[in-house]
Amino acid sequence: MSTADTEERLVSVICEYFLSGQKEKLTINTVCERASISRQAFNKNYKHLKPFINGQRKVDELLLRQDMDAQKVIVQSQKLVRDLEIELQELRTSEFARFAEFENNVFSSFMTSDVLTHRAKQLTVELRKKALHVELLKRELDAKDVELALAHAHHEPPPPSKRAKNSDIHIFKPDLATAIASFSAESDQEAYLALKVKAVNAMQQKLLKLLRQGTIRVVVFQERYLCSFEKFIERNFSKNDESVAVVNLPLSSRMDIREFVQVLKGAVPLELYTSHCDSEATINAQRAFLFQGVPEFEFKALSRESLPTIQDGYDKVTIFRVVQGD
Repeated sequence: MSTADTEERLVSVICEYFLSGQKEKLTINTVCERASISRQAFNKNYKHLKPFINGQRKVDELLLRQDMDAQKVIVQSQKLVRDLEIELQELRTSEFARFAEFENNVFSSFMTSDVLTHRAKQLTVELRKKALHVELLKRELDAKDVELALAHAHHEPPPPSKRAKNSDIHIFKPDLATAIASFSAESDQEAYLALKVKAVNAMQQKLLKLLRQGTIRVVVFQERYLCSFEKFIERNFSKNDESVAVVNLPLSSRMDIREFVQVLKGAVPLELYTSHCDSEATINAQRAFLFQGVPEFEFKALSRESLPTIQDGYDKVTIFRVVQGD
């Protein structure tokens, strides 16, 4: 087949394609496949047809050159025009629908924004009214407080004597850890007693510092190593209405205890609590469980001494019975 015949076939393929109204873009590969030639042959001999394929030149020139049947061209052109009109109408309808939806969304957004703005203004007004109401109530409350204070000023009894500040439980307990550790390591009774006296004196100084602030109820708990000091406080002072100083005093001698309390100026009232247990088994069990490390001679010294009495200078002496678990 000659080059001219092949070119005519290529032109025919191009014209038929554009008259068919296909939407896909025409490519050189498609033309070559339909004309049954290679891409290399096209590029070598028919490159001048490329502008008609990619749309750079109008196909009308090829139609005139092809000398195609005019009636056929008209019919195909009319069909193409109708198809384009239908497509255009569909596009218009689609765009109108999209525009209507967009317009509706914008309108709805504006309406929502207006509603929210209006509601926000209403809430602002309501909050301002409530804030004003709260301010008025606060002023009324302040006025009532002033009236109440004036009423108390006219009718309340004279203030009591100066006492320590705050209705608290002040707990004083000597730190005997060093003394016990020393005795466990060296079994030196004199060294233990010296460290114990030092710890008791340090506790006494802290108590005196509190008493310098004013009078306060002082409860001396004689540590006889029979019950828990913490449970004693919980049972007797957990609902205390006044300030109280509770002192853990690990002294067995009544004379030593008297010397300790004699300097407690401001201890009003001065009370002493001491424990007692009839059961030797309970005593041994309590000491083994609660007071490990305390030297045995401490227990023996307590068993030799008599219990303190009201004659020792206390305002109140309480002896309470201990059971296992206290």
